[in-house]
Amino acid sequence: EIMKIKKEPKILALIILIILLVGFGYAFLVSGSELWPDESTKFSTRS
Repeated sequence: EIMKIKKEPKILALIILIILLVGFGYAFLVSGSELWPDESTKFSTRS
């Protein structure tokens, strides 16, 4: 039982960390494309 108590918080923390990273990354991409549309068009024309 002691091992379970030790493992579960780590798993929960890892899941929360992943959700936060994905959430912030998605929000950054969405806000970035909205705030700097010129930059996104530059990258698309370069490639």
